[in-house]
Amino acid sequence: MQHHSPTEHQKPPPSTTPHISLENPPTSTNPPILLDKRTPPRMHKPVIYTTAHGRFEALTRDNYRTWAKAMESILRIEGQWDHVTGKAKCPVLADGGSNQKEVNDFHITQEKAALFIRLGVTELVLNYIDEMPNEPKLLWDTLQSVLDPTASWSGQAHLKNEFLQAVPRPDEGVVEFIGRLVSIQRKLAKTDKKISNNDIIDRALLAVGIDYASTINYLRNTNEQDINTVITCLANHEQVILADKAKQKAKTTSHDHMAPPAFVHHTSSNVANYNRPTTKMQTSPNVSTPQ
Repeated sequence: MQHHSPTEHQKPPPSTTPHISLENPPTSTNPPILLDKRTPPRMHKPVIYTTAHGRFEALTRDNYRTWAKAMESILRIEGQWDHVTGKAKCPVLADGGSNQKEVNDFHITQEKAALFIRLGVTELVLNYIDEMPNEPKLLWDTLQSVLDPTASWSGQAHLKNEFLQAVPRPDEGVVEFIGRLVSIQRKLAKTDKKISNNDIIDRALLAVGIDYASTINYLRNTNEQDINTVITCLANHEQVILADKAKQKAKTTSHDHMAPPAFVHHTSSNVANYNRPTTKMQTSPNVSTPQ
């Protein structure tokens, strides 16, 4: 496997983030206290983690859930996931060492799982686990407690509040907006703050705005209301709105580009030959007559 390191300007300065103490390992109820809480900007080019099973973006402060799914798949394929969950237990060495190979295989697999995790993170994130022993479960739980927003009550509350205040972003379509709501729903699915499909429907109808009033009234009065119906109706209404805006823009553009009245550029040679009309010009009500 290969780990493409970030360029020099992407590397954090040394010792900006304190290491997590091994004497007080973090848990979901006791997350580590990080003195440096600055969030770095997103890298222009993501750090790519390459394995025999594919390529994916290395772990940053912003992509934990995507990274965790990809890393779990790789560790399962490699037969190492039980070492992350703690399900795998080291066999007790028998008298005479008859099972020495099994014990050695356990430790080798454990080391490999820890190596996969360490190589799959950016150097900034590596600071969180750099001095920890090669125990896959400890490494995984630490990264989750620090970077997974759903691992703590405050993180769950933040996501729920984000959902309750969500509105379509500029240039974000209805389908994309509802997709963002569904993404938050999935993150909170296994927590006490889980979100139902009806919650998504209510939030969507409340947030899309007055332009969708007729469709909103129809959906609120219909007996059968499911998320797919809501998406379809709002998306259809959105197309009507976009078509009307396009027509209005075309009309405005056409009006702005109407050819102006032709005027002669007078020079010293033709000014003397110019005779002002003596009869009143016939004009439309919207065009003024030169005085």
